[in-house]
Amino acid sequence: MNIKTDKFHLIIKWAVLLFAYMIMTSIVLNVTFTNSYFHFHLPEGPTAFQKIVYAEANRPFVYRALAPFLIRSLTHITPDTLKSKISDVVESRDILEIFGFRKEYATEYVWSFVLLYCSLIGFALVLRKFIATFYRSPSYLADFAPLGALACIPLLGSYFIYDYPNLMLFTGCLLFMAQKNFKLFYPIYILTCFSKETAILIPFIFFLNYSLINDKKKYWIHLVTQVIIWILISAFLRYIFRDNPGQLLETHFLGHNLSVLTNPFSYFKFTANALPKDFNIFMLAIIALLTTVHWKEKAIYLRRASAILIPMIALALAFGWVEEIRMYYESVPIFYILCLHSVTKIFNIPIEQTTDFSI
Repeated sequence: MNIKTDKFHLIIKWAVLLFAYMIMTSIVLNVTFTNSYFHFHLPEGPTAFQKIVYAEANRPFVYRALAPFLIRSLTHITPDTLKSKISDVVESRDILEIFGFRKEYATEYVWSFVLLYCSLIGFALVLRKFIATFYRSPSYLADFAPLGALACIPLLGSYFIYDYPNLMLFTGCLLFMAQKNFKLFYPIYILTCFSKETAILIPFIFFLNYSLINDKKKYWIHLVTQVIIWILISAFLRYIFRDNPGQLLETHFLGHNLSVLTNPFSYFKFTANALPKDFNIFMLAIIALLTTVHWKEKAIYLRRASAILIPMIALALAFGWVEEIRMYYESVPIFYILCLHSVTKIFNIPIEQTTDFSI
């Protein structure tokens, strides 16, 4: 009888959790779409929606191949009758005018939305397990803390269709690496390499956490394997898309980034809704404070992994728009959990580290 009761309670708990994640994800997507945070509304240009989906975008954007491949594949297997119905629904509800969508890509838009929705749900579920892996705390903390992470996503700026899937996959890599579950780590890592070239940061985090272990042979096997996988996949993508327009890398430091960093107003940006934007100094100060308070009490894996910010800033300075917070997406799960630890201290929620980091 107790077993049946426990099973029933578990089912109810997961139903409530999934419903909460779904509601929050719906709110996040509504905010991001209605504020044109996605590049769906770009009808033309090197990063137009249809060009990214059909691998016609400029380099280096075309190298983020996983999400576009999934959308193309799902569109291809969608029956023509269903495509026609989707197109009619999209047109009849003025979605084309509201978001600047093009009718001929209605099915691609729908599958993109499904992918984004599932990716955020997946991110919440992985983050929940991530928190539980590092800290022993009341179960409600790991259960409901992902809602806060989802709520923060609109603060990260504009997005491409590969950003949310990459966030989920990168978080999965961090989780399975911490758990030393390499049977799951490597398949997810391979997908992450196809998702975005920033997967090279995974071996960097592995190096930071495991370079001091006694079993040097096992360490070097894993590290070299990860680097080789990234090199092979990157070389493959660059060969496949060698004829696409654009450059292997875009450089912005002496132009855009230098002007942003030297402009005082860059650090005081807000959205029309009075939310902090880009390099808003108030938002950065809060993150820095919550990250560093009670530093030595936080999980050593996360403390070491936080050094990911150094190469990310360097890469953003050289090849990206440094103020675009979405450039630092891969650091979100790391810094969110570091900040979460400080928040639990503020509200006197019991929490302690649990994980052993030896391989």
